[in-house]
Amino acid sequence: MAVLASSTSVPVPVAVSFTPSAKFQIKKLSAHFRHQILSKCSITAQSGEPNKAKLELGTVKKRLWDAVPKPVKQFQWKKAENTLFERLLLLGKKALKWSLVTFFIFSSLSDVVFSISTNQELMIPFGLLVGCLLSDFSRETLNQLFPVTEGQGQGQDQERQLLSISCFFVLVKFVSACFAVKQRVFLLHVGNGGLLQALWPVMQVIENDKSSEENSNSTSNQNAT
Repeated sequence: MAVLASSTSVPVPVAVSFTPSAKFQIKKLSAHFRHQILSKCSITAQSGEPNKAKLELGTVKKRLWDAVPKPVKQFQWKKAENTLFERLLLLGKKALKWSLVTFFIFSSLSDVVFSISTNQELMIPFGLLVGCLLSDFSRETLNQLFPVTEGQGQGQDQERQLLSISCFFVLVKFVSACFAVKQRVFLLHVGNGGLLQALWPVMQVIENDKSSEENSNSTSNQNAT
């Protein structure tokens, strides 16, 4: 009986035990797989959102364009933009011309008064002469470095050179404040001479523009009548 009982005994299941290092490896692998799954899900969600937003923006843009009237669609917006840009440049150039002329008139008067008050009257003609010579030299140098192209843009190129020379002599007048009285008076009148030599053709251009505008207005009024 003892032999029979021992032969028919049911085997007891053995419990599996893991070491701490094995448990740590299992947790690490599970966390790694969980992170990969979540990252893939987030990437797919993010990639889907921009495409959907692009499609919605495209449909809205198409509906708005369809709702725009036909004359607005056929309007030459690029040409209007170029015309507006040219007009703004022309207005800016005119404003710069008049500001330089006004600055020259008032600053030259104040410089003469300052020279008389400091007993430096002899510096006035000498500084004006040096300024005129420097202005002519600067103009010739610019013509050699940047030759003026013949054609429709010749007058604009010359006018641009004269305005740049004028701005240089305005800078000379401002820099003269850093020197002593005698050197300051000399540099002030050098700037006045350079401005006079550079702005004289610019003032002639302004007068020509005025005459041309008056002629065009008179002809338009005659055609209207």
